[in-house]
Amino acid sequence: MLLPAAYQQLVQALDQLPAVGPRAAARLAQHLLNSDAGAALLQALQRAGAEVTQCRHCRCYSNADLCGLCGNEQRDGTRWLVVAGVDELQQAEQAGWRGLYFVLHGLLAPMSGRGPNQLGLDQLQQRVATAARPLQITLALESTAEGRATAAFIASMLAAAGVELVLQDWTEWLTLQEQA
Repeated sequence: MLLPAAYQQLVQALDQLPAVGPRAAARLAQHLLNSDAGAALLQALQRAGAEVTQCRHCRCYSNADLCGLCGNEQRDGTRWLVVAGVDELQQAEQAGWRGLYFVLHGLLAPMSGRGPNQLGLDQLQQRVATAARPLQITLALESTAEGRATAAFIASMLAAAGVELVLQDWTEWLTLQEQA
């Protein structure tokens, strides 16, 4: 039986999601097309695709050129925190961080096709080059091979920029913030 091309495209798109294989993608597609919850999810995906972008400074999700954090002049613009994802940014906010951010949206993983360009490291370098001094950048990333490699790459990339770099394991950094 030949299924519609739009259905096949939906299955293929879902198959691209992390931890979703072809069979799970087909089940998800069928759920999306056969339930009210699926219809709401499809609508939310369309709206997010149309309205959500990345902040031009920190790469956090935003519906404007600058997110609310980067546009807030009450924040300490001399202290930046580089995090792997938006979840870490939210945890840092809850822990009381009042500096600025840069969100990588992942870690270096060459085998998965994730290199410096996918992490926006050119944007980080450009932002550092135009920032006011003095500047302290904390690289608070996971203590995994990918996290350490990403931190080492960023540290070497920014070595000549004249900024103070602090390399710290994400969990340790978060614990210290919560204790402060």
